[in-house]
Amino acid sequence: MRVVVTHIWGSGTVVSRTVDPAGDTGDVPWGELASRALANPPPYRPFPGGAICHIQVDDQVVMVAERDLAGPLLDLVAAVLDRADAESVPPSDAKLPAGQAVKSRTVLMSSGLRA
Repeated sequence: MRVVVTHIWGSGTVVSRTVDPAGDTGDVPWGELASRALANPPPYRPFPGGAICHIQVDDQVVMVAERDLAGPLLDLVAAVLDRADAESVPPSDAKLPAGQAVKSRTVLMSSGLRA
């Protein structure tokens, strides 16, 4: 299973995170979480200038306006963002290529997710 979460803000900023839980020994029950999230997604109701979220689990896709992101779908998105953040943080002594910097993910969205 592969889970991809892409958040697109009204400003055009795009943040995408991917989790491939194969062989994951963590405490997240990915299969159960994904099946609950995809079982009954809300209708897609975007509005001008509003953020949207594109969630893909293998070949199933759900698109939802950020304001409608709740319940099991929000749980899945939060788990992907948390796991992907933990996996993408470089060690403190890591050397970045010239001109690159680690970007902070502390922007808060109305649903409480970090961007």
